[in-house]
Amino acid sequence: MKKEPLTISVKLDERTFRRFGVFDTLIRRQHLLRPLAFAAVFLFAGLLAALSGNNGARLLAVVLYLAGIGLPLNYIRTFLSQLNRQAELQKLGDGRYVYTVVLSAEEIRFRSEGKEETQSLPYRRAHAAYRKKDCIYLYVTPERAFLLPAASEGPSQEEIWALLQKKMGDRCHG
Repeated sequence: MKKEPLTISVKLDERTFRRFGVFDTLIRRQHLLRPLAFAAVFLFAGLLAALSGNNGARLLAVVLYLAGIGLPLNYIRTFLSQLNRQAELQKLGDGRYVYTVVLSAEEIRFRSEGKEETQSLPYRRAHAAYRKKDCIYLYVTPERAFLLPAASEGPSQEEIWALLQKKMGDRCHG
């Protein structure tokens, strides 16, 4: 393992940004649960209506099936569309340098590309870290994360993850 500090110049692309958006919103924050619960309730109600044998109830079953499948699919489609729009607005394309993260023995320092001001945070105040395929998501607060893609310049994912586990302990997931 390299000596501390570890300096990571983060080059972020659309693909990595989209993968993070799906993880953060739909999985970590569990915003997918409501549409899935909605679909389950409507599909179950549609099944009950279909089993009643009444022609009017069968028509109701079709409407419930369409709503139970269509509305959650529309939610996901809209979410993914907004995520793509955000990636385009940030002009990520094939990738651009967005910030630099320095992991020292005492703290996490970060600086946005093109800015002089550096912010820092002690490891004990960092929220969590998640290791996913080709990227580490370092949450400095529950709402703010820094993405550390494997393609970034600097130390390897193994070196970064080992340091984060050492400094953050059970707040590292993955």
